[in-house]
Amino acid sequence: MPGRIRIVITVTLVVCCPSSLWGETVVLDNLTLITPTIDQNRFGVTLDANEYGTASAETTLTGSLMAEISVSQVPNGLPLVESITFNGGVFEVSNMTFILDDDIVVQTTGLGGIVASTAPATVTGGEFDASRQRLTLDRGTISSESLGDPIDLTRDPLMATGVEMGMVHLVEHSSDGNSITYNVEVTIPVVIEDTIDVSEDIMAQIDSDGRLVAGAFFSLVSSFRPWHNAALALDVNADGSISPIDALLIINELNDPVIRDSEFGPLPNPPQAPLTPPPFVDVSGDNFVAPNDALLVINHLNGARTVTRAVPEPQSLVFLHCFVTWILIFLRRKRHR
Repeated sequence: MPGRIRIVITVTLVVCCPSSLWGETVVLDNLTLITPTIDQNRFGVTLDANEYGTASAETTLTGSLMAEISVSQVPNGLPLVESITFNGGVFEVSNMTFILDDDIVVQTTGLGGIVASTAPATVTGGEFDASRQRLTLDRGTISSESLGDPIDLTRDPLMATGVEMGMVHLVEHSSDGNSITYNVEVTIPVVIEDTIDVSEDIMAQIDSDGRLVAGAFFSLVSSFRPWHNAALALDVNADGSISPIDALLIINELNDPVIRDSEFGPLPNPPQAPLTPPPFVDVSGDNFVAPNDALLVINHLNGARTVTRAVPEPQSLVFLHCFVTWILIFLRRKRHR
């Protein structure tokens, strides 16, 4: 669905120097937000020297706005929203299409609501993390061919809880349409010139008057880890449990790379269809798949069995033996290259 998102950014700097101001917080009044480019998966902020105060800036991302919602059926046949991908603040959306479970297409008109967050909102390149977010849809209507009469959200609000991997994702090359405004706070308490991950902190250097010592530019780089199951890292196949098959999926990818372009290269980010997760083979969350990812699963399985049995089950020993043998072969192949 065509869409437009306006991002309102507030950059807060934690004081580095001098010692008399250590721990104080300054908010700059001269922030300039540089328009993001989705292909680079980053956006930048320029801060000039000798300024302090408060600031915000806006930019517009143009693209398709896609949201996946988990639903369950209630007795009257209307869907109860269980999870949704939005994150942060009050929002308004017009004429947006949601694809629900079982490929049910739901059309919204004049949709609006508010998100209550238990954690700071994060933006990672054109995507918004929805973990620990609670959404109330309390304006507009929602309808589909399978629902009958449209639901008036003003009269019957829907509640949704953000899912760990839930994302609103922007796709390039489409026309303007919907819009959502998010307030995004970036806390920056180290070196202002560096390119940083949005999850890290940066410390500004100011003079005795509380003014920024030198101008700077930095980029907020995506920390999106599409091949990592943030809800349950060891659950590679996303079936809700941890079993030997999770380790086996990683071993298969290591032995015969399908997802990666090269045997030792990083996992594709963002994923390219038709190769999309699951499987979530990046257990460690470093955007690579390596023997350590499988070993993390195996260690968990052996540890879980140790709690309930004094002697490991034979099948777990066989599985561990096979894994160790495979690691030796893998390292030998690597050494001879």
